Amino acid sequence: MCYKAPKMKYFRLKNNLKNNNYYIKKWITFAMSRKNLSLEVHGTGFEIPASFFINSSIKQLNIELASISSQCLVSWPSLKKLSLRLCRFRYGSIAKLLSGCPILECLTLYSCKDIKVLDLSKLLHLRTLEINSHIKFLGPTQIVAPHIHCLRLIASQLPCTLVDISSLTEAKVDICIKSRDGIFKADFPQLQAMVLEMLEKLQNVEKLTFGGNFLQVCFGLNLNLTFSNYFTHVGCKVTV
Repeated sequence: MCYKAPKMKYFRLKNNLKNNNYYIKKWITFAMSRKNLSLEVHGTGFEIPASFFINSSIKQLNIELASISSQCLVSWPSLKKLSLRLCRFRYGSIAKLLSGCPILECLTLYSCKDIKVLDLSKLLHLRTLEINSHIKFLGPTQIVAPHIHCLRLIASQLPCTLVDISSLTEAKVDICIKSRDGIFKADFPQLQAMVLEMLEKLQNVEKLTFGGNFLQVCFGLNLNLTFSNYFTHVGCKVTV
């Protein structure tokens, strides 16, 4: 590497080749050697090198199309914003990854695989959580996030339980369904149960926004009085 500039604020690495791990590792090692850097890594299912997970200064990180092993040791003590897109987490590696981000404030998960229970109870500084699941990449089935204030959730048809969102003040919720007609071809009773459970958990949230698929399930339940029954918290604002 011949790059000698003393400061670098942003580095974006994009790779479209499957057999290019050697050069990817070299570039990642170079990027992680710079301090106070915002880093984006886009690959094609490559295995991230172990050195990538140890960095004391990185504050913002976006990772796409990567396979993350549970064997890695993670230490990102300065990281505040983490976005993971189309990543695969093996054998509970998501928990190990997040354990190395003690001051994380914002977490985004977009169509990530192999996440069942998302336990964020130890992330005391986490305030914003965004989860966008896809019909082919099912999202977490349980979310434990007692410290977040803002939730943006597009759930898959697989039931998703909001176990603990006790500090939540703002939420935007929808369901990912392949087509609008498909909402009635899917396991509709399962969707109904998930929606009712979410409504119960969201009843004290101050500002709510519901997406079209979520509302279709509500209309299928004939919940004309549901919103007035559930959202009794003073100052609650519901947007549809």
